[in-house]
Amino acid sequence: MTARDLLPLVDRMRGVRVLVAGDLIVDEYVYCTAERISREAPVPIAREERREYHIGGAGNVALNVAALGGTCAFAGIEGVDDAGKHCAEVLRKAGVARHEPPWRGFLPTKTRYMVGAPGAPAQQVLRVDLDRTYTVRGDELGFYVAREALRFRAAAVIVSDYGLLPWPAAVTAARLEAPVFVDSRTRIGEYRNVAALKPNEDELRAAWPFDPAELPGVAATLAASGLGT
Repeated sequence: MTARDLLPLVDRMRGVRVLVAGDLIVDEYVYCTAERISREAPVPIAREERREYHIGGAGNVALNVAALGGTCAFAGIEGVDDAGKHCAEVLRKAGVARHEPPWRGFLPTKTRYMVGAPGAPAQQVLRVDLDRTYTVRGDELGFYVAREALRFRAAAVIVSDYGLLPWPAAVTAARLEAPVFVDSRTRIGEYRNVAALKPNEDELRAAWPFDPAELPGVAATLAASGLGT
């Protein structure tokens, strides 16, 4: 499929009502300058200049749907810290609808430290991940997703699963009428009765070890298992 083939599909996205359900992640960038090396260890002494917050995970998917002209709503945990509030404001400004979810908490954050000499481009020297865990049952999450899909009159549902919430159980419990498209980092084998899965090759290998030459057979096995029905 070429770019020319994709352009008509992009045009067809305009106005399509899409609910994005998934794990919202904060991408934080800490920009620093460094002029000397520490005496304690062979590392630069960095002076923080500024911090930037960007939406990652399912939030980025919602922004992409809106950028393509789709009418988008988001379902997921609401962040209670400054970074989470910033993400909510970015979604609002992009036109992504969001009703108050029943769960709130601190969002997982990936902090990247970007360091460079004064006036020089900064390079990433360290990434620190702050993971979060949430206590939410699959049936509760499924009811929430089903409610939001009905409220929004969604023509399609995209699930962006980073393993933070029980999304496979939620999709089963929701019994959605709209087609469901899943991008799951580690649990693609747990989904049933969805329209499509979008694994990367390493994610596909983790779920179903295979030789690349066997990919057509793997696709046939997936179809026969009911994942595409």
